[in-house]
Amino acid sequence: MPVISLCSPKGGCGKTTTAILIISELITRGATVSLVDGDRQRWATKWANLQPISDNLRIVSAAGLEDVEFHELVAAEAKQSTFVVCDLEGNVNPLITVAMMLSDLVLVPLAKAANYDLAAAVKMFNSIEMNSQKLKNPINYLAFFNNVGAIRNRFQIQNEADLEASGVNIMKTRLAERAAYSEYPSFGGLFRDIPQSEVPNLDKAIENIDNFLDEILDNLRSEKERRAASERVGGNNVVA
Repeated sequence: MPVISLCSPKGGCGKTTTAILIISELITRGATVSLVDGDRQRWATKWANLQPISDNLRIVSAAGLEDVEFHELVAAEAKQSTFVVCDLEGNVNPLITVAMMLSDLVLVPLAKAANYDLAAAVKMFNSIEMNSQKLKNPINYLAFFNNVGAIRNRFQIQNEADLEASGVNIMKTRLAERAAYSEYPSFGGLFRDIPQSEVPNLDKAIENIDNFLDEILDNLRSEKERRAASERVGGNNVVA
């Protein structure tokens, strides 16, 4: 089953919040999900333990595991659940490389298109490219803008243009800067179950994350087709 990993060598860029939003929406749509928490702070696990969520969620800790152990854990969870979502530490560590190689999709956050987040993201893009060459197969990834305000300054606009010009795969759907997202980790439960009275514009936040997940699922379907086509070509070459 598909493995989605949220990766960045920098903390505080929205990996965990995005991970739990994705998990919540997948469960809402009826999927079973394994949360692989590779962060020693265990923020995603703490969110999951705030209140009962669903029998469709499995929580496993990967913090401190060696490469081989992490590989075996993710492979086992992929057999258990419809989706596996890996939330990794915001630093440079070997598990990020293993996660990239195991993933059907790597998500790289670009909070507000700020310079310091972009610098961290560039390191991640370089690592993705290097490991793609090692695998002799492109690692499927998407960069996404999160915590985006209604008005972008000229630096943000230029940074986005530079990324697109360099060929970075950027999601069309941006996660807006909303109180519903920033406060969700402290609520627990499913995102759609937050009381309307607790956060403003919850309906718009739900629509935003719904579109975000649709784009992720479309990408995964396309990646599955690409891999199948590649395997057919490889098989034909062997026969020839």
